[in-house]
Amino acid sequence: MSHSPAKEMARRNRNARRRNAQQQRAAQSQQPRVVGGGGKRRGRGVGAGGMGDYMRLLTDPCAGPITRPPYTGSGSSYLVRTTNFYQPQLSGPLSNVDIVLEFTPWNAPAMLLTGSAAPGSDPTISSFNLSSFITNTTFVQTYRPVAACAKWVPSGAIAQRAGQVGLGYSASRTYSNGAVVSGFDALSRCMKVDPNGSVAHEINWLPSFGDERFGGNGEANIAGAGSCQIVLKGVDTVTLGSNVAPNGYFEFTVVWEWEPALGGTSTNIVPSVIPPTRVTLQDVLSGIRDVGSVLFRHAGLARSAYQYAVGASAMRGPAMLEL
Repeated sequence: MSHSPAKEMARRNRNARRRNAQQQRAAQSQQPRVVGGGGKRRGRGVGAGGMGDYMRLLTDPCAGPITRPPYTGSGSSYLVRTTNFYQPQLSGPLSNVDIVLEFTPWNAPAMLLTGSAAPGSDPTISSFNLSSFITNTTFVQTYRPVAACAKWVPSGAIAQRAGQVGLGYSASRTYSNGAVVSGFDALSRCMKVDPNGSVAHEINWLPSFGDERFGGNGEANIAGAGSCQIVLKGVDTVTLGSNVAPNGYFEFTVVWEWEPALGGTSTNIVPSVIPPTRVTLQDVLSGIRDVGSVLFRHAGLARSAYQYAVGASAMRGPAMLEL
């Protein structure tokens, strides 16, 4: 029994819609599930980006998309990315040096606790300030770190490389100002240790409970903030006048959320408040199955000898964003 042309067309359309629905369900089943997402409500976004955008920023602070953090309470609409370089110097002559360094972004400008000594002597830890846009009180009133990473970048001739490089992370500060630390002890606390220059020595920072609070320039440092450690044991040095320095440099990149200062010399930037996000920091962090894969995402990548001989290349994303 034959169907009329209209009925046949309707039947074909129904079959086509049914096949499309089946294909869509099959495609959705192949999508990776966000661990710890807690269903549709938690899987919806963090601000204009999403939980996925924030994870991408945590794993690639240098070039990842700048996005809001899922911190407690309302947020600021201003975000900025800063980079600092640091190369400590010691009285020479020394052919090798031990350096213990801890990087705590929230404690800006005193983000570093560091000490240096000749092998066989114990470094004494002291604080060191890193200045950037975020420490300029003319423009910035309060701030909090969103994402960050710390690197040791060796330079010089490959054949002259010496020593070991250790990387570590803690949810609070490990060292204190004035502490005397053995280089071997500090190296033994690191999560990852490699020969100097054999891989990219880079560690990503993760926020802790103290990092969710807005702080102000000059405010007393807090111990309960996420911190990264880099330990150099017996690395080769380079002569700088009457001093020596490790043959390379440290690099620190931070994405900040900040509020403008309202002083008389400000540029009349308007404070802006964004409602709280639908997810929390704990939602994001609890979805990380392998913390090491986030902390050391780039650290296992070996670089070419030529690249290390002349320094390290870098790729950076946009420096500032207003949501």
